[in-house]
Amino acid sequence: MENPPLNASTIQQDSPSPRLISLDQFRGYTVAAMFLVNFVGSYAAVAAFLPTLKHWNNHCSFADTVMPQFFFAVGFSFRLSYLKRRENLGAGQANLRILRRILGLLLVALIIHQLDGRYGSWQELKSLGFVGFLKNSFLQSYFQTLAHIGFSSLWVVPVIGARARVQLCYLVLSGLLFVWLSSLGYYHWVMTKPGIDGGPLGFLSWSTPLLLGSLAFDICQKRPRRTWIPMLSAGCAAMLAGYALSCLSAFTYPNHLNTSDRTEGYRLAHNPFVRPTAAVIEADDKQNSLDWWQKLTVSGSDIPDGKFPMSEHWVLARKSALNQAVSKKELPKDATADQVPKEAWYTPQSHYLNLWTMSQRAGSWSYMLFGGGLSMVILAGLMIVCDGWGWQLGLFRTLGVNALVAYILHDMVNDAVRPFVPRDAPLWWVFVGFGISFFLCYLILRSLEKQKLFVKL
Repeated sequence: MENPPLNASTIQQDSPSPRLISLDQFRGYTVAAMFLVNFVGSYAAVAAFLPTLKHWNNHCSFADTVMPQFFFAVGFSFRLSYLKRRENLGAGQANLRILRRILGLLLVALIIHQLDGRYGSWQELKSLGFVGFLKNSFLQSYFQTLAHIGFSSLWVVPVIGARARVQLCYLVLSGLLFVWLSSLGYYHWVMTKPGIDGGPLGFLSWSTPLLLGSLAFDICQKRPRRTWIPMLSAGCAAMLAGYALSCLSAFTYPNHLNTSDRTEGYRLAHNPFVRPTAAVIEADDKQNSLDWWQKLTVSGSDIPDGKFPMSEHWVLARKSALNQAVSKKELPKDATADQVPKEAWYTPQSHYLNLWTMSQRAGSWSYMLFGGGLSMVILAGLMIVCDGWGWQLGLFRTLGVNALVAYILHDMVNDAVRPFVPRDAPLWWVFVGFGISFFLCYLILRSLEKQKLFVKL
C-alpha cells in the first residue's frame, strides 16, 4: 500500500520531538569543518602533511565534503518548512513565500560573493554593452555557496512538496542533464575559464545533495524509531553510486585510448580522502594557474583533438623529462617536448581528469552523490549519539543555529588573522592562526546566541 503524502499534520503526529538535536549538531559540525578547511587549506605545510584538508579537484578530500553538507542541511529544512507552509497557507502562498526567500538569498549572495570584472573607465564599461556586461560579470565569483544554494533551491521548488519517488527521479534526471551538458563542452569551459563549484549550471548537480536532504527528512518522518538504520543504508548506497560513477573516468574520453597500458589498479578511481600519487601532485600544485590551463596543449596520437584540460602529470612530466634530457646533453637546447621519448615520461597510471572525476570545481555529479551520501552517513551517526544517547556539544549548537552568519563572518575574521600567518608558515603556526580565528568567530556567534539573535533565510 502506498504511503500517504506528508503534510503538517503527519509531521506533528510522527515527530518524536520538536526538532532533531542531531540535525542541529550536524549543522554545527559542518560549520566547524568549514572554518577549518577554509583557513588552513591554502598553506604549503597543510598541503604537504595534511593534504586532505585542501581542495585538489582530482578526488574527494575531506575539504570537499563540507559544501555538500550545507546543501543537505538546506534540503532537510526546506522540505520541513515547505510542507508546514503548504498545509497552513496553501500551495500558492507557500510557493510565493519560498520564492521571496530565495530571491533574498540571491541578493545576499550578490553582496557577499560580488561580480567579476573591474573597470578603470566609463568608456571601458560602456563598450561592453548590456550583454557583454552580463557575460563578463556572471561567470565565476557570483556562483559560490550562497548563490548555488539559491539557484538549486529554485530548481527543486517544483518537487520539494512531492512524494519521495518523484524527488528521486528529479534528482537523477537533473544529474543526467548536467552530465549531458558537461559532455557537450560545459565541463571543458568550467575547467578552463576557470570556473568555480560547477559554474552557472552547477545548480543541476548541487540539487543532488539538497534533494538527498529532503529525502532524509522523509526517512525521519516515516521511521521515527531507529531512523539511523535506513539513513545509514541510503547514505552508503549514494556514496557507492558516486564512487562507481567516478570509476567511469578510466573508461571514458580520453582515457579509453590507453586501454592497452591500463593496470588493474587504474580501473578504480582514486580513493576518497587519499591524495593520488606523487606524480599527480606535481601537476595539481599548479592547477589554479589560469595561464597553465590556457596554454595546456598536448600534440601527438595520445590526444585526438590536440588539447584537453587535465591536472594529471603528463604535460609536466614531459617538460621535466625534456629539461633533464637537455641538461644531460641527450637533446639539443632548442629541442621541444615532442622530441622526448614516450618511455621517459609516460606511466600507465597517467590519465586525464574528465567529467566523471570527483571534483568540487567541476561540480561533478559523482562528487555530489558521494558528498550527499556521506552527509546521510554522518547524520545517521549523530542520530545514534545525540538522539539516542542524549549527547551533544554546546560548541556545535552555537555554530549551527547561526550558520548563515557564521558563513559570512568567518571570511572577515580570516582576513584579519591571515596577514600574520604567511603561506610558508610551519604547520604548528598555521593551526595557532586557525585557533585564533575559530575562537573569535565562536565568541561572536555565542554572543548572538545568548541574545537570541538569529539570521535565517
